[in-house]
Amino acid sequence: MYVRAGSILPIAPLVQSANETPKGPLTLRVYVGDSCAGELYQDDGKTYAYRQGGFLRMKFSCEKTPEGLTLKIGPHEGAYPAWWKDIHAEIFGWSSTQGKIFLNAKAASIPIERQPQKIALTIADDGKGLEVELK
Repeated sequence: MYVRAGSILPIAPLVQSANETPKGPLTLRVYVGDSCAGELYQDDGKTYAYRQGGFLRMKFSCEKTPEGLTLKIGPHEGAYPAWWKDIHAEIFGWSSTQGKIFLNAKAASIPIERQPQKIALTIADDGKGLEVELK
C-alpha cells in the first residue's frame, strides 16, 4: 500500500455490520511529511439529523519542527457522539530521539510503542482537542 507523505488517516476497528458500534480506540495513522493533515466526518448514516448538527467532525494536523513532531487533534464539532474514549496514534516516517511527550504543553508519561517502521502511543480523548508534542 502506498500513502502520500503528509496524510493522516483515521481508522475505526473492524465491525461486522454498519449497525454495530466499533469497540476500542480511534486509530490515527500519521504519515509524516513536511506538514500533514486529515479529517474525520461521521453521522448516523440513516437520517437527515446531520442538518441539525447530528454529525461529528474532527481535523488533524502535524508538523515537523527542529525539536520534534507536533500532532494536533482538533476538538469534536457537532452533536454526534464519538464511540471511542481513546486515540491510538501510529506515526510512520519519523522517530523520537529523546522519547519525551508533552500534552497541551505539559510533560506526560505515556508509554511509547517502538517498532522499526513506526512509533505508537494511546491518549485519552476528551473531545476538547489536544496538542501532542513528541521529542
